[in-house]
Amino acid sequence: MTALHQQWIDAYDRVKDLPDDELVRTIYKTKIRNTLMKARQRRNQNRVRVILVARRGKSVKALTRRDRRIAEALHKRVQEQGYPTHYEMDHTDEVAFISVELRALRVPKTGEADEQQPGSDETTPQEL
Repeated sequence: MTALHQQWIDAYDRVKDLPDDELVRTIYKTKIRNTLMKARQRRNQNRVRVILVARRGKSVKALTRRDRRIAEALHKRVQEQGYPTHYEMDHTDEVAFISVELRALRVPKTGEADEQQPGSDETTPQEL
């Protein structure tokens, strides 16, 4: 496991004992909103991937139902704001994680949604 993967786990371990509503709010503020702000400052970046939940484990089965529920609530919140997204559950180097990729750093205007590339439509959470 790399230091980056350990950071994913540590970041989630610090807040995972909070009540669900507060956990969703905290992860949204600390991960999604801050990552978006940093990415917007970089001029050559047009997408960003955010790791929402990470646990030590050899497969996505290491993720609990609560982990999935929290990640789905965060994904839904981002979609409701209008961001085109891609939701993913995966594992790497003995770390199971759930991430969301924001395919635009700003909410597309009404006419821009039709001009998206093929295959960049919003996806819904799926069990692996």
